[in-house]
Amino acid sequence: NLKKIKKLKMIFRLGSGIDNIDLKEVKKKKIKILKTKVSLEKAVGELTIALILNILRKISNQDQNMKKGIWKKEMGNLLYDKTVGIIGYGKIGKYLSKILKIFGAKILIYDIKKNKHNITLKKLLTESEIITIHTSYTKKNFNFIDKKKMKLMRKDSILINTSRPEIIDYKYLYYMLKKKIIKAAALDVFKKEPYKGKFTKLSNVLLTPHIGSYAQEIRDKMELEAVESIVKY
Repeated sequence: NLKKIKKLKMIFRLGSGIDNIDLKEVKKKKIKILKTKVSLEKAVGELTIALILNILRKISNQDQNMKKGIWKKEMGNLLYDKTVGIIGYGKIGKYLSKILKIFGAKILIYDIKKNKHNITLKKLLTESEIITIHTSYTKKNFNFIDKKKMKLMRKDSILINTSRPEIIDYKYLYYMLKKKIIKAAALDVFKKEPYKGKFTKLSNVLLTPHIGSYAQEIRDKMELEAVESIVKY
């Protein structure tokens, strides 16, 4: 709570977004705010691939079975030849697209800023077997993937969110997963963290504790940048 902090002079954000900072209070107290210039696309891109492969090959499920003494082979699926829809085509979306092409996946791209790859969001949602969110959050795109849009998704689709929780209607996503209207989801971001909510009760959702940029090599660079910025200030 910035209102209770009396002597704060500077905030350095180890990440890309500042929507979780009280900017009115920052301005009022004349607090300097900086965010990292270290590029996060490799860390977030690789995590996204890991989440997709985990779900497709049921790695976590089979690991847990083995640790319980259960030898049970569960049939998985290939990433090869799957249609992957990328929502948000900034640095992360572009990097992810390159990795997915190496796996032999088909790529569909939707971005608010029009580009040569752009298709309609409806086409992406109806045709993609895997949908992954990589767009920044503003108040304008709150619940951007809402109930109406989620109803367009295929029954065998997988939804990945390593971006912002506010972009997806999590309440309706929970309903879809519980009723198995879609195949699965992987979530790395939550409105309230640490997260202990009802998604933890579902077997068809993979959860990680907001680790998108949490790779040692990236973290070291960001923390060094933060220290240097404080010294310079």
